[in-house]
Amino acid sequence: MVGHKISLDEIFGGSDGVVSSSRKITSDDSQYVYYDKDDGHVAWPTDRIKVRRDLVDISTLADFEAMLDPGFFCGGTRRGRHQRYNQIVNGSGYKGPYGISEGDSWHLYPFLIKEIIDQFIHGGKDSLAIWSTDCAGDTLEAMWQDRNKLYEYLNYLRYHYRERMPSFMLLSGGGNDLLGSGRLYVMLKDFQAGMGAKDLIDGVQTAAAVSRVMYYFDLILDEMGASYPMKVIIHGYDYPVPMNDIWIEKPMRQRSIVDKKLQREVIREFMDYYNDRLRETLGKHSNAKYVDVRNLVTDEADWHDEIHPKSRGFEVIARKIRREI
Repeated sequence: MVGHKISLDEIFGGSDGVVSSSRKITSDDSQYVYYDKDDGHVAWPTDRIKVRRDLVDISTLADFEAMLDPGFFCGGTRRGRHQRYNQIVNGSGYKGPYGISEGDSWHLYPFLIKEIIDQFIHGGKDSLAIWSTDCAGDTLEAMWQDRNKLYEYLNYLRYHYRERMPSFMLLSGGGNDLLGSGRLYVMLKDFQAGMGAKDLIDGVQTAAAVSRVMYYFDLILDEMGASYPMKVIIHGYDYPVPMNDIWIEKPMRQRSIVDKKLQREVIREFMDYYNDRLRETLGKHSNAKYVDVRNLVTDEADWHDEIHPKSRGFEVIARKIRREI
């Protein structure tokens, strides 16, 4: 029988953005949430993260309103990360570099996965001091448009840059712009007998969608290069795994692409095109570094869902990115 329930304020901090002074957010807080894999009415996988009502008290209207905020999980996780940042830099003898991160759920997947940034800031004696402005579900377009807002990357750099100068920025984006809300469907063609993986990709629609993503990379890198002399490290994505979900396999099935082997070949072609365009775009910017993370998480058992590796998969990816840092 469950005893006293913990409050939202104790886990995530109050509406004023201040984490409860009685405790700190830790990885142990994963016990208070669960992943609802059967919820198909979501835009992003992290929308499936639900609070366990048997353990968490959400009895007030304010609690329900807080949970409806799209930034609910991101805000709480970031506050916990900022506490962790201060622990690292104020610890005894930290001599590592200082960094800042902006990104999507490959940088911040609340509680359930130890993704790239978690691998860096919770690395024991090898932890890195990285200030997180990441948020699951973020598109690259939103990162650019919101960059000046409180707790976003440009706002942080503008007001804290001289205080503790980051020597690098980690940037993850583009995946939600392309695959969020089943958008893959638009970039595919209906299957007809004899068609191969390349034939099934709509070249015009795909080129237009990827070009828009590259446009925002250009904007971010140009602005960063003009004002902040640091290397911006940007990874591509590994090959996603069709798992009969709403981001990859179901859009393919809507196009009558049902053969599992062909599905894998189609998504491989798509991701190769994206990574090639990303490498080409970043090559035009002296302040950018592209990291190819393809073929690092090759075992389907190491994937949490169609577009996110599990923690052990992200550990391999983070190891390669760390070499660039």
